Amino acid sequence: MQGRNTVEEVLCLSVERGYMIFYRNCDDSNVLSDIVIAHHTSIGMIRTWSYVLIMDITYKTNKHIDHNVLAKLTEQVEDEEVATQFINGTWHTLINEIDEAEYRRKLELLKMKWQRRPDFLYYLFNTWLNPLAHKFCRVWTFEVLHFEVETTNHVENEHSVLKLWLSTCHSDLDTLFLNVDYVIQKNFNAKSNAMLKNISNHISHWALKKIWLEIKRAREIVDDAQNKCGYYLRKSHGLPCACKLLGQYEHFLPLQLEDVSVFWRTLEIRMDVPSA
Repeated sequence: MQGRNTVEEVLCLSVERGYMIFYRNCDDSNVLSDIVIAHHTSIGMIRTWSYVLIMDITYKTNKHIDHNVLAKLTEQVEDEEVATQFINGTWHTLINEIDEAEYRRKLELLKMKWQRRPDFLYYLFNTWLNPLAHKFCRVWTFEVLHFEVETTNHVENEHSVLKLWLSTCHSDLDTLFLNVDYVIQKNFNAKSNAMLKNISNHISHWALKKIWLEIKRAREIVDDAQNKCGYYLRKSHGLPCACKLLGQYEHFLPLQLEDVSVFWRTLEIRMDVPSA
């Protein structure tokens, strides 16, 4: 480490591998308070697809809210089955309602049904519904431009893979950094598979997702792809359809940019950092 402490070694390794680094100290001391280290490819991706940023957090997600409401009601009624029925029935019916008038009606029904449990209603309304309903009830979130990103499952899965690979949180910080760097590099390489290597980072994520779904469909109609394909994706979206993808997939042939309409190629990933 050439006389560097662990944090200094991590910063040095980050610079060597081209990571962006931002850190702050506590007041005027040398105590580190915050540090952000980001891979340059990740920076390029977020600049290109900056509309939705998914973070691996659990607090105040729907899953977290369900868990807490279930625990609170179980504690009060001393019957987990009754509490579970409430979550899967009345509660989910309410928070998944997309019509505001119907949402208000169901809200009143909930109040009437549980009026004998004022402590539970107080918890439900003052902890969740009154301050936060607009952040997790579909009658409001349904109006948010989210590009079909409605859960944190994808990033949670990536995080789980990382934790499984690391297996421990007790290594030195510089050792953990090298392990994380390895997983990141491996992840980027794995996603650039042979079939998509010529179009990855050149067409939109939405188009890539459509192509993956069409590959899945191609496998399902493999016995009669020519007749069952329908050419819908090629005609309506300008993307390769099932019968073409099946041929490419079976022979491990990469798709070319020319196989994708220019509509999906009008983007640019910028790796340079603009000057202040």
